[in-house]
Amino acid sequence: MKHTTIITIQSAFILLAIFIAIGCEQTQGTAQQQVIGTIKQHYMDGIKYGTEGNLEAARTSFQKAMQLDSINLPTRVNIGILDDVASGRIEKQTAVHLFRGIDYQNKGLLDAKISELTQAIAINDDYVLSYNERGIAYFDNGQYDLAVADRDMCIKLNPDYFEAYFNKGLACEKAGRYDEAIVAYQNFIDRAPESYHMHRSYAEIHIASIRNMQKEAAGNSSEQQ
Repeated sequence: MKHTTIITIQSAFILLAIFIAIGCEQTQGTAQQQVIGTIKQHYMDGIKYGTEGNLEAARTSFQKAMQLDSINLPTRVNIGILDDVASGRIEKQTAVHLFRGIDYQNKGLLDAKISELTQAIAINDDYVLSYNERGIAYFDNGQYDLAVADRDMCIKLNPDYFEAYFNKGLACEKAGRYDEAIVAYQNFIDRAPESYHMHRSYAEIHIASIRNMQKEAAGNSSEQQ
């Protein structure tokens, strides 16, 4: 993502790579970067196989990435999608549309991603990840009200899906729906685990910023009267 810390499969992978790189000693930097490159390649291979419907090969690639980084969130999420296909939770074609959508996101083709995720939702209309990913594309496309609508669907389907509250806050804020943004950010803070402390701090900062802006606007309105 270029302009936001929205919680998404792709941004989580990029942030992880950045944090690892920053934490490396100078003498270990090259070796660590090679490991990161290998993890990313396995991950992208998995996405490619997923777009082609070769889900077994996709799983193998994601598992190779996991062997090098067992806490990699994007890879774990994608393996979860494959598990949902294997268990019958979702149709195989739903997963294919999801992987194609993620691939289009990487290429900056947001309208194409929205189309893929809309097709995924048409097949399995109760799958939270499809709404989450489509909401990301709507957000990046500047379609903030539609992004909010998809966040609301995520929350309706799974009220404990705390990432949706954070992303809803971002979309509401961009749409000028500030009271809703405050509520969404607070819901995220209340539900997110401690491991998301950076995002929780971000939400707290935005709540304070919105409230300060509202106070200033109220003050200006009083002066004009």
